[in-house]
Amino acid sequence: RQAKYSENKLKVMKARNEYLLTLEATNASLFKYYIQDLAAHRNAQIVSRRQEIATA
Repeated sequence: RQAKYSENKLKVMKARNEYLLTLEATNASLFKYYIQDLAAHRNAQIVSRRQEIATA
């Protein structure tokens, strides 16, 4: 009975660790997209608009 408990506890810990690693990877991807990628895209749009205005 104790062996089965220990086996199940180990499975739960592995599943929890896998979940936490997946959550961390997801958060990193969201951060990169919303903070870095969109900011870079917006800055490129601003530069492009300024160039259009300057040449008009």
